[in-house]
Amino acid sequence: MNELDFDLMVRLIACGLFEKRQCNDKYSYSSKLFAGINRLAALAAVNEQYDMLSDLHECAFIENYAVKPVKTWFEGWNNYFVKMVEKFDLYHINALIELSENRRYTLTDDCVDLISDLEKDYANDLEQRYIYSLLSKLSNELYVAVRRFIVENPICADEKNE
Repeated sequence: MNELDFDLMVRLIACGLFEKRQCNDKYSYSSKLFAGINRLAALAAVNEQYDMLSDLHECAFIENYAVKPVKTWFEGWNNYFVKMVEKFDLYHINALIELSENRRYTLTDDCVDLISDLEKDYANDLEQRYIYSLLSKLSNELYVAVRRFIVENPICADEKNE
């Protein structure tokens, strides 16, 4: 688990909680929330936290995890994993929501801060930062060669060249 993956997981959950809250439909669905919870479930499975998996459907996640600080999500996990992720900024985020008596929730200030720029494509931004972090470790010659290759071999074909 690297910090970018952890960051993406928490931000997807925060954005999904926002989307779900904004929808007036009683049974609203957020693909971002689903994707974030799935990432957490995969992390739990890899770390043999099988008991947690039964709580990782949307309703139980909202009532049992989103209302608590992120670091509490990992209580009881192996020390090696906790030591690794406790260095990540978003590990120290407080609860993402506050639950009311009628089981509706409001977003906390921490959650709002995470999603303050909803137009931003977090997944793409995080991937770009990760690629840059890898590129920045290269020698100047290799960095230039890789950048040149990327520019000269774009993923998307230009219509004029087809």
